[in-house]
Amino acid sequence: LRRHAAQQRLIAGRAQDWTTAQLIAAHGVDRLQTTPSYARHLLETRDGLDALALLDTLLVGGEALPADLASALAGRANCLQ
Repeated sequence: LRRHAAQQRLIAGRAQDWTTAQLIAAHGVDRLQTTPSYARHLLETRDGLDALALLDTLLVGGEALPADLASALAGRANCLQ
């Protein structure tokens, strides 16, 4: 886990101009933990929608998850069951 976290910091340091969605696609990210507000942001862009489709696991927490957002994520992300 420490190695993975260090790799993520290294990637983030080199990719300051990249969006999260671009990083997901470029680096084969298959798990994402995020807040509902950022998950909503991902749903608002084509890159974000494409990135959600690449994920095997999406953890959403840290704040309230509105029902409309849960439904929208369930309709877009392959990882939700």
